[in-house]
Amino acid sequence: MLRDWLEDAWNGLADIVIANILWVLLSLPLVTAAPAAAALCHVTNQLAHGQEAGWRVFFQGFRQHFWLSWRWLLLNLLAALVLLANYQFYARIRQDWA
Repeated sequence: MLRDWLEDAWNGLADIVIANILWVLLSLPLVTAAPAAAALCHVTNQLAHGQEAGWRVFFQGFRQHFWLSWRWLLLNLLAALVLLANYQFYARIRQDWA
């Protein structure tokens, strides 16, 4: 069982390295950072399910999840802004309950 797991990990290592290099290169321009992260998740999901993964699968995931990744990024930025505004609001109050 451990031998099978190590063999699967070794066989997928090249695909993961290539996907990570592509992720770094495509994350340099901030416009493509979110889709690049989604494409990396797509590649690892394919590997976890025993399917083919490589640079073509990376770009397939990049195209497939482009707009969805941007929506998630904007939602996370909105949540961070709400938390920051909440912190700043309560930090200004000089009462014991705050």
